[in-house]
Amino acid sequence: MLCSVSKDGKIASNWITAQAIYKALAKRGAEARVAHFTPHDLRKTFASELIDASGDLSAVQQLMGHANVETTVGYDRRGERAKKKVAGLIHLPYRSRFS
Repeated sequence: MLCSVSKDGKIASNWITAQAIYKALAKRGAEARVAHFTPHDLRKTFASELIDASGDLSAVQQLMGHANVETTVGYDRRGERAKKKVAGLIHLPYRSRFS
């Protein structure tokens, strides 16, 4: 999915290793003064943001490459914010008994 790029900007045909991705993320994390994070945190953010934006858990499951939707649910870090947002979408018409 990710290819190496040389210093002169040429795209190489070899894939970036997991270790190279980890090192790049660690460097960016240090530059951003993030206390601690792992590459796996990016997957959790990816899943949470997609679920929040689309509401399509099945599509997010497929994008994450999970065989079971319960695995995808485990990546969702939205918590109470998500519940409140969804609850706010329900419209319950109110009619007074006295009307």
